[in-house]
Amino acid sequence: MIRSLLSTLALAGLMVPTAHAAFITGTVDFTGTAGINGTGPLDATTFSSFTGTTVRFGTGAYSGTAGTPASFQPLTFNPPTPLDHAWSFTIGSITYSFDLVTLVKDFQGQPLDGPGLGDIRVSGTGIAHITGYEDTPGSFVLHASGGLSDLEMAFGATAVGLPPGVPDSGSTLVLVGAALGGVASLRRRLV
Repeated sequence: MIRSLLSTLALAGLMVPTAHAAFITGTVDFTGTAGINGTGPLDATTFSSFTGTTVRFGTGAYSGTAGTPASFQPLTFNPPTPLDHAWSFTIGSITYSFDLVTLVKDFQGQPLDGPGLGDIRVSGTGIAHITGYEDTPGSFVLHASGGLSDLEMAFGATAVGLPPGVPDSGSTLVLVGAALGGVASLRRRLV
């Protein structure tokens, strides 16, 4: 019986999960100026450059990043094009970045409440990266607006880390195994 109990405990010890880095939670918001191709926002297909881009605010894992300069890669939205390292910034030894996997052009045109303005709004999903954290699914929104003849548009972009559902770490299996071992030991003892 003691040998059976020790075997069960040894097996349970092998099933203890290993530690993993935490998933990213939080939001980061950027501000800056976007250059576009074409003659203005109504016929543009690409955000061709980004200047003066900084973190406006951050929450969760992005807390304390406000004011940090960030770099954005040119972003083609018509046709929508995935983009590794769509944006990134570094503070000390910690690098923050986002790979854009899907992209949708939500709006491109002249808003009803803003005559003389052109708006472009794109959104998508991807993978957020922060040094020391697990890669985490996230979402991305970029909204830019400017004059109809402008090739430079003020923009804001937001990325949100959306951790996946957390699966059972194996503790349920360990408890069930220990209970079955205990039942087997009691059964042998009673017989």
